Amino acid sequence: MPGKFSVYTEELRSASQRLSSHAPDATQIPSDLKTEARQADQANRGFMTGEAGESLADEVAKAMEHYKEHIEFEVDAIKDCAEDWDDADKATESAIDAIAAELSSFRVPRIAGGA
Repeated sequence: MPGKFSVYTEELRSASQRLSSHAPDATQIPSDLKTEARQADQANRGFMTGEAGESLADEVAKAMEHYKEHIEFEVDAIKDCAEDWDDADKATESAIDAIAAELSSFRVPRIAGGA
């Protein structure tokens, strides 16, 4: 017999909201890093460290943009799962209600001469 499990769709929606709050943070990281790299480059003219810092900042910006897109994709997927579970629950409830309605009018046949 398969195990029983429950899905709490409101918790899924809550998790997707919490996750979506991280997306803007992901894009803020490279902005701060770029500013600091630019300042380091200006303070150390002629040295490769400033350029390397700016190059690193650019790579981090690309990575964080990809990360933000990933977060947004996962947020949508989690929301879709919650909706799908709610739809499945409603469909099942409707099917069970229909069976219950049919059973409520069912009468046990009586056998003539029986007890």
